[in-house]
Amino acid sequence: MVSTNKSYQQLDPVGGYSTRPITLVYCLAIAVYAGVQSYIGRDAVEVPVLEWAALAAILLAMAGVAFWSSSLRAPFPLGGFIVIMVLSMSGMILDAAATWRGPSIPPGEWGPTVVGFTILQLAPYRPTRDIVISTVLGALEAGFIAVLHPASNLPGEPWLVNIVTSTLPLIAFGFGGAAHAASLGKALGRMRSASELASRAASLELRDRVVAAVMHDRVSILNHTVVPFFTDVLLSNRVTQDVREGAREISSSIRSIMVAEADRSWLDTVVDQIGGAQDGSLPGSEVVQDDDRLAVGMNTEQRIVIRALLVALFEHPGFDADGFGIMLERHGTRCHVLLTAKLDHDESIPRSGLAAYLAVLRIVFGDLLVTFQSPTLTLRFSYEHK
Repeated sequence: MVSTNKSYQQLDPVGGYSTRPITLVYCLAIAVYAGVQSYIGRDAVEVPVLEWAALAAILLAMAGVAFWSSSLRAPFPLGGFIVIMVLSMSGMILDAAATWRGPSIPPGEWGPTVVGFTILQLAPYRPTRDIVISTVLGALEAGFIAVLHPASNLPGEPWLVNIVTSTLPLIAFGFGGAAHAASLGKALGRMRSASELASRAASLELRDRVVAAVMHDRVSILNHTVVPFFTDVLLSNRVTQDVREGAREISSSIRSIMVAEADRSWLDTVVDQIGGAQDGSLPGSEVVQDDDRLAVGMNTEQRIVIRALLVALFEHPGFDADGFGIMLERHGTRCHVLLTAKLDHDESIPRSGLAAYLAVLRIVFGDLLVTFQSPTLTLRFSYEHK
């Protein structure tokens, strides 16, 4: 079940990351629309200062959308959402005040449309509940302005018509965005439920294969060391001091292998697999410092993101194996992760191919801190460990 308190950006980090270019286009379109409409209705503007202030508020709101929708600041914060809505609604009030004595029909002609369009473009970044609440508040404000505005009292025009005309664009855009975000959330919920069922079925199917593979590995170890040793003993038909020492060495070696395998976590295995799949010069599990086996506390989503990030780092053209390391430490009920990687390139991390992975990592873990002091990339994040 998908939580209604999560936005589309949080439910589908990759999809949310890909929407930002569209968001930037929307920001530009809204700013241009407000400017053009203000110019067209300049004859109705009685107080130009207020009109300029209204445009400034809209420009600041669009700058806020562009700033907080960045992958470096994901997920989109509630405080940023409130600031943007306050600025856009203030722009609507200032535009109406600037045309208070002018023949502006409907009152504040571009304000409700801009506010509605702003809410629409924020739908992927905030939960449906926030979109609905902001739409209702914006519609109430637009209706209140329509009732008080002197232009609403023109002869032959019912006040209800002016209210509907003023609030309709805002309501249409706002509730349309909320409905779209809700439908995406439900679709993602169905996909996730289906994938979880398939995953459980696959796990049950593969369990016997995994057990058989482990048994085969153990038998291979015995065949490689123990069987030849006993064969030699039987052929010689004597148990000497050298035979006893050899038996001790073999038992100690097998015990060490068993203990090492038992102490390995999924993270060790992933690093070995990814490094071995490349040219052989990449690091293996020796770079993972996880003495308390804290990696097992990550959930499935977190493990998938970490594996994808490691693949992207190892395949990066500037990756240097000498500077790579992962350290996990327990701090109370949380596990803190420190990942360092050496990247010999001049491209900034936000514009590099790693930006999408870092955006997803920030959403999944929430407290991701990224620093890049060339050539070292450092990632710090944490997760709950029970």
